Amino acid sequence: MVKNFRGADKWVPGVVMQRLGPLTYIVLVNGKNQHVHIDHLITGISDNSNRDKQVPLPEYLTPEGPPPVTESNEPDTLPQESNDSLPPPPPQVNPESTTVDTPRTYPKRDHRPPRYLSDYVCN
Repeated sequence: MVKNFRGADKWVPGVVMQRLGPLTYIVLVNGKNQHVHIDHLITGISDNSNRDKQVPLPEYLTPEGPPPVTESNEPDTLPQESNDSLPPPPPQVNPESTTVDTPRTYPKRDHRPPRYLSDYVCN
């Protein structure tokens, strides 16, 4: 269902044709393609004939989800990692020794009142 900003119906049925980005889609609504933000899409009730038809998405548009969960009677075990395969940690650097005070490279600002106020006495 697509948010309808014109007319009496708040939501109209539509079919997602293509994903343009992480938040925008091209949706077929009333025979016309519309660019729709994901905030203006909700799942709606559709008939079973359209449910069987699926538009194949290119591989780069296929959402990546977590791997399927399989149930087993064995307890979860984590593989043991050897310390030999890990790279050595980077050497610690003392942050005080690397701090260098650099002189200011920009000129000091000249503070004065604006010229249009020169006719007035400013305190």
